[in-house]
Amino acid sequence: MKEGQSVFIPNFFAHGYECLTKSATILYHLDNYRDAKNEAGLPFDDKDLKIKWMTKKPILSLRDKSHISFEDFK
Repeated sequence: MKEGQSVFIPNFFAHGYECLTKSATILYHLDNYRDAKNEAGLPFDDKDLKIKWMTKKPILSLRDKSHISFEDFK
């Protein structure tokens, strides 16, 4: 996407992104207060999802490193 463009992701849809520049601004709009205990995620490199990322050594948060597999999530 080009600068200034946006994408709408409905509630309960899994999503991820890969930044290919040195910096990026990501803004989230939530329709309710954040409830960390009910958040879930999937590993970016989950073998069942077969996503071909361009970045070979991504920078991941501790939270993102601890996600369960897609198979376990189902």
